[in-house]
Amino acid sequence: MLPQMDPTWFASQSVWLVVTFCAMFVVVCLFVMPAMRATVDLRQARLDEDVRAAEKMKTEAEALIRAYDERIERTRREAQDIIDRAQAETQEMIAVSEKEFAGRLNARVADGERRIEQIRAETAENVKRIAADITDAMAEKLVSLPLPARDGATPSAKDGAS
Repeated sequence: MLPQMDPTWFASQSVWLVVTFCAMFVVVCLFVMPAMRATVDLRQARLDEDVRAAEKMKTEAEALIRAYDERIERTRREAQDIIDRAQAETQEMIAVSEKEFAGRLNARVADGERRIEQIRAETAENVKRIAADITDAMAEKLVSLPLPARDGATPSAKDGAS
């Protein structure tokens, strides 16, 4: 049988168990627990500091984001102002170009109308002259006599022969 199981040794084993337990408890309470507590406290302090640093960084990041958003909005407004000015200038340039074009077009139309009127007058004069020449030629053929020359009309070929 094993000596641990022998009831004659139970009392001395129990005493040494209590003594060893108390000695270990004292060693753990005096040396191990303070070291563990210091480590845990140091870790907690580091975590607290990290949390504070993270909150500070978060605040700084939020401030940077606000500043960035404000800058973007300001830039957007400036770009819109530039676009509006460019559109206004373009509209002005278009209006001036349209006025110039309308002036040139009206001048060309007036010139064209004047030339058409001139051609119409010349054509009417030519038609009158041709009609007079044809009438004279027909009359000479009918009468078989040369007719006297009209003002501004060219004498016929028979006038020169007679």
